[in-house]
Amino acid sequence: MYEVNFANANDFVSCVNSGCEVEFLYGNKAYSVAVPEGKIIVCEQYNEESEVIYTNPIEALSYPIGNKTLGDVLTTMTVTFRSF
Repeated sequence: MYEVNFANANDFVSCVNSGCEVEFLYGNKAYSVAVPEGKIIVCEQYNEESEVIYTNPIEALSYPIGNKTLGDVLTTMTVTFRSF
């Protein structure tokens, strides 16, 4: 069975580089990572003001989630959707 949660940053980078889109929960909030037209958009779902656009997945790991970053919570967040 394929694991939907991320094992490490390399797993996330590889996933996003291949066009994978992700939805996840952390701290009772839902977030999305979308990959339209070569951009990487990370945001809290239903909160347009939280949207940040990155040029590569390594930069996206710096997305702020509370007082942490996406990279900090990567292995402890709950992935609810991950396209393959």
